[in-house]
Amino acid sequence: FKVRDAWASADSRFHIALAEASQNPLLAILIEILVGIAWQQRSATEDPINEEQIRTATAQHRAITQTIAARSPEQAHRLMLEHLESTRSHVQTQPEGLQRLIQLQLL
Repeated sequence: FKVRDAWASADSRFHIALAEASQNPLLAILIEILVGIAWQQRSATEDPINEEQIRTATAQHRAITQTIAARSPEQAHRLMLEHLESTRSHVQTQPEGLQRLIQLQLL
């Protein structure tokens, strides 16, 4: 059981839980599908995520979770946008197939 596999599972669960918490069933389904496709594609690449990226994303997830628990939606929104931008930056360093798969557009 690799660290990368454990991270993929935890990362997927985090994003799916956030989508489900939105109480938007369509968003929850969409996120579950996108996360599954993204990790499937990442599994096909040699080094899709390194330990530093895992530490960064974990810290971001923790901060997002804490702001949600503190009922600070504006702060949670800002932190989620930062997390998505960080993810987009990482994706841009990956093989072209993964870049095409995940086109994160921040509003």
